Amino acid sequence: MPYIKNSRRPINSTEFDSVKLETKGDLTAAIFDLQLRFIDKHELNYQNISDSIAAASDAADEIKRRIRDPYEEGCIVANGDFDTVKKIRTKIVKKFYGKLVGE
Repeated sequence: MPYIKNSRRPINSTEFDSVKLETKGDLTAAIFDLQLRFIDKHELNYQNISDSIAAASDAADEIKRRIRDPYEEGCIVANGDFDTVKKIRTKIVKKFYGKLVGE
């Protein structure tokens, strides 16, 4: 995710609060509209079309990394993990680091 300075962020991003995003469909339409606006403001070519798709994908990856993944980690802590996951993680640590901490 490109971490741009506040001064480079969209000025109208504060106007997003007035957009009603009540459903996944609403959010999808808003993202699609932003992609269309990007394409419309730039030369119509493969690169710009591809960039509009990549930007949405990168934003989704960022939500996964920074919001969803920590949430899920909290759920794992609260509810316990699958024993097989623990077993496989142990194998990974041993494979790449040779031993577990404290062994």
